[in-house]
Amino acid sequence: MVAEELQAGWRLELETAWSKGQAVGPPPAQRTIRCSKLVIAAGLSSASVPINIKGSEEFAAPIVNFGDYAREAPRIYEDTVLGGGKAVYDIVYLVATHGERVTWIIRGSGHGPTYMASAHIYIGPFRYWLEKLTTTRPLTWLSPCVWGDADGFGYLRNLLHGTSWGRWFVDRFWAKMASDTLEQSGILKSEATKNSVPDEPLFWIVQVEVIRKDVKSLEAENVIRFEDETSDQTDAFVASMGWKWRPSIDFRPKEMPADLGLPSTEYTKTQKEISDKLDARVDAEVFDRFPKLATAPKMDQESLVEQEKGRIRVVAQSQDAVRSEISSIWAYAYMNDKLGSVKSISKPSKKLRLEQTLVHENGIAIKQIGTVDDIRYDNALFQRWGKWRTPYGFGAGHPDVVFEGIAYLDMLLQDLGLRSRRKGWGWLGEVFGGSYGQADYKGLVGEWKESRHKGT
Repeated sequence: MVAEELQAGWRLELETAWSKGQAVGPPPAQRTIRCSKLVIAAGLSSASVPINIKGSEEFAAPIVNFGDYAREAPRIYEDTVLGGGKAVYDIVYLVATHGERVTWIIRGSGHGPTYMASAHIYIGPFRYWLEKLTTTRPLTWLSPCVWGDADGFGYLRNLLHGTSWGRWFVDRFWAKMASDTLEQSGILKSEATKNSVPDEPLFWIVQVEVIRKDVKSLEAENVIRFEDETSDQTDAFVASMGWKWRPSIDFRPKEMPADLGLPSTEYTKTQKEISDKLDARVDAEVFDRFPKLATAPKMDQESLVEQEKGRIRVVAQSQDAVRSEISSIWAYAYMNDKLGSVKSISKPSKKLRLEQTLVHENGIAIKQIGTVDDIRYDNALFQRWGKWRTPYGFGAGHPDVVFEGIAYLDMLLQDLGLRSRRKGWGWLGEVFGGSYGQADYKGLVGEWKESRHKGT
């Protein structure tokens, strides 16, 4: 799909499935739509990054991208798997539980695999469903979040993240959660799997040998050569190189998304200069509000694609069904001019506010911290927070949300003029009412329609 901005709205050029040979019937190969407003909810592409390792052409054994593994699996026996993401855990588990040997390679120069946990964990003597912990209000306060104050407990967040003793408590909590998760997962029971312990502060299995080395090349006779010149042989080489992050929509001109605050790989010189200055101002607020994020682990190298420049509110969390419903109501309200006032998530300290000034360069405004009229600044604040909050997750490309999801829903509900504290009994219900689930948001459409009826 191609999107072109007009003087009064947008023109979209769509390529139909028929033109790709996927549909039956005579619809046209292309279709054009004009609209006055555009909401982008295309998600990220489902195309996996291709495997590009030196010597692949001489390697006799199958080389399989994790996205194609289901089709290739019947002819694969002993596997060597490269990567550290969730998909790799799935492949390693599948092969090992079928009685085959697996050699799991995790880059030695990387940052280790992602955390995996059991569905239920113990915290002290109490057993909890892990997913529900992420939607329990008091635990959400332990994660530094730029929109967290939408839940009305900003003063508690300030104590936890803005004071030295508060940060000490938060650090102890996450350290305990990480150690308990590793111990209860069973990963530490086998010497063969201890190498799959994540490097940074939150796994399991048999039939698995884990190697922490960098792959130098693939060679003839099914040999995998490592950077230290050691080698291994395998029946098949499976690699998870990740997904292509960019959305499945192209803008015209290519530089336009940078002006809109959308993900972009194209910047003019002026856009790049202004974007860098805006990022510096936003980072100053993020570190001022959450000093812990200033100590975030640094990546060894920047992505070839400047993912950190994408400023779009794309949120992934465990409450997907509820989020989809609330987001749909929010989008409908926006498209029909029925949205209430939208508050800024910018909340700098008085000292920082005095240090910042409104800057105009080449006709493009960089927002003064403390005002609420510049969407570009808030978009940047969303994204830069994600970059520092989850540097090993998806944060550099789009917000990677777990414990911050409930506060995000609070923010959308407040934009719609609906109550966000839904446990009842005021703050007591929020503190002691347990985790949030779909039942807590029952009847939202009716509530919103009733609120609109009362407002007319």
